[in-house]
Amino acid sequence: MTELKPLLIEIGCEELPPKALDDLASAFTAGMCEVLGKRGIVADVANAQTYNSPRRLATLLPGVATAQQDQTSERRGPALNAGLDAFGQPTKALLGFAASCGVTVEQLEKLQTDKGAWFVYRAQQQGQPTAALMQDIILDALKSLPIPKPMRWGNHDYAFVRPVHWLVILHGDQVIDAAIFGIKSGRESRGHRFHHPEPVSIAHPDRYVDALLAAKVIVSPDARRRQIENRVRSVANTANLFPHSRYFRSLIDEVANLTEWPVAILCEFGQEFLTVPQEALVETMVANQRFFPMIEAVPPSDALLAQGGLADAHATVQSLSNRFIGVANIESKDPAEIRKGYERVIRPRFADA
Repeated sequence: MTELKPLLIEIGCEELPPKALDDLASAFTAGMCEVLGKRGIVADVANAQTYNSPRRLATLLPGVATAQQDQTSERRGPALNAGLDAFGQPTKALLGFAASCGVTVEQLEKLQTDKGAWFVYRAQQQGQPTAALMQDIILDALKSLPIPKPMRWGNHDYAFVRPVHWLVILHGDQVIDAAIFGIKSGRESRGHRFHHPEPVSIAHPDRYVDALLAAKVIVSPDARRRQIENRVRSVANTANLFPHSRYFRSLIDEVANLTEWPVAILCEFGQEFLTVPQEALVETMVANQRFFPMIEAVPPSDALLAQGGLADAHATVQSLSNRFIGVANIESKDPAEIRKGYERVIRPRFADA
């Protein structure tokens, strides 16, 4: 059996559609697992990891064989009664079949089924190196991605969901040479657009997550969701606020696909806007700006405290706060400027409401 090594594939793009990102990433990993199996390449597909961010799709399989398994091919020839004449001698049909296989009649085997018997030719083919097949494997996997409107760029014939700018293919610590959408593979990924614009060299697939984390990119979508939730709750707690529970989870999912390094910032709008129907304010914050509406803290009753509840019980639009939380994709040296920007952009929308 050939050696198993971890395989990392990362396709770096311009910003991907946030609502489609999770499905694209999952489909890419599933496609890679399926195509590797069809090509006869042993892989630990049960533990395949899917990574993504607004600027990348990536999959990491902890073990992929360095070569295909040996392949057995079978060609079925004439039926037994058509391959031999009345004297048991090979017919022209059988001789022609054997010649097309490059063997003699004596080297053919017989296949017996419930529907009859046939002459067959079986051959053992040595498996090819995985590296030699990788470009075709990736291209086949990409065909399964749900891309309703592929984008073309430059003067190329190929198309993808967004223009592609870099490609990482590592099998163990070795780069597999390939070219996808005109981009040659290497080991250099890219970090955060502003925090770490320099290339990020990936020494080994097992170091991928940590290497990108050091470059201010959280490539695990689950880890980004956790960070957003923790930071939003932390900022809200310091102001004695609670996230609006109705939109909280869906908004976390969407914001996670818009950020690589999420940072929560507490903002405020004028109290006078609270005279507007609160459903309109919440819809504007969530749908138009992806801001987290906040609920004012309400002193809990003794009965509620005894039950251990607080946030959900008081997360109602009747107690909407004039403060909200925006999640930036940067850890700014001057968060007050980002806050001003968020407050400035929401004001005219509320004025329209």
